[in-house]
Amino acid sequence: NDYEALRGLFGELLAEVQRIKSEGDYAAGKALVERYAVNIDPELHKEVKERYDALGLKPYGGFVNPDIVPVVKNGKVEKPEYQVDGISGGTITSVGVDTMLKACLGSYMSFLTK
Repeated sequence: NDYEALRGLFGELLAEVQRIKSEGDYAAGKALVERYAVNIDPELHKEVKERYDALGLKPYGGFVNPDIVPVVKNGKVEKPEYQVDGISGGTITSVGVDTMLKACLGSYMSFLTK
């Protein structure tokens, strides 16, 4: 096992999540979710699930769904493709992402903080 390489990969992924959150990069966020949460290899998913189940850990849900709030200026919805207010929805989503990452990576924290 190459733990240094794994640590680097986690760092790159966390940096990209932070960039997406900071810039509000919807397209990159969508691509990240599709790559790692939607389009998955069924055999790999089965293996990971079996290994996780063998750990006997309680299930955890880390996301808090944001309230979708249209951004209205001068009586019109601006940029309808971005229907989340950057403060109300973004902050809630950021907290959810942070909570999820801490929960999912918690067992690796001693390794990641070396």
